[in-house]
Amino acid sequence: MEGNAFNEFIINRAPAGKWGDPDELGGATVLLALRASDFVNGQILYMDGGIPATIGKPHGEGW
Repeated sequence: MEGNAFNEFIINRAPAGKWGDPDELGGATVLLALRASDFVNGQILYMDGGIPATIGKPHGEGW
């Protein structure tokens, strides 16, 4: 995917500097399966690596 404009956008804007891996979704799955999350409902859990926090900011600013 190197040289792909969208791929470069994601890598440059994600605070982690990479695409997310499917294995990284497990933490949210475990959290929602635990009794500790019984009072959590009606929420949307974004698994986006924080990219929306960087949209509209110059590259490198805000993370």
